[in-house]
Amino acid sequence: MNVHTLNGLQLMKMMASGEIPAPNIAELIPMLDGEANRGKMNLRVRADERHYNPQEIVHGGFAATVLDTTMACAIQTLLGPGCGLCTIDLDIKYFKAIPTNKDLFAKGSVSEVTRQIGFARGELVDQAGNIYAASSTSCMLLDK
Repeated sequence: MNVHTLNGLQLMKMMASGEIPAPNIAELIPMLDGEANRGKMNLRVRADERHYNPQEIVHGGFAATVLDTTMACAIQTLLGPGCGLCTIDLDIKYFKAIPTNKDLFAKGSVSEVTRQIGFARGELVDQAGNIYAASSTSCMLLDK
């Protein structure tokens, strides 16, 4: 299968379901499974001791990476075959320390897409809806 012939929603749905492999970053930062819909992407993620900073607290880069990923994937769901994107900026606010060995959910949704830039927001939450981090991004849209 040539993934370059799939539109963004098809690509994200297949990746979320495991039909095609996730990018290599998902091995380093466990993005376990997810759900893709038009303009939305949700990922189940789990930090562990590999993600500790020197104070043995999950490094903020964990949340930044999963939120950057889920927001970019949400934008990707609106793009055509062979189109991509790259992050221009990422704003993140942390509310609680990220727990280890607990499922969290990174939720991304598109705010707006213009001809050249996509905007999205995201949250990292637990099963009960407690917010650990919130973010926003803008991404440059890339043609084939």
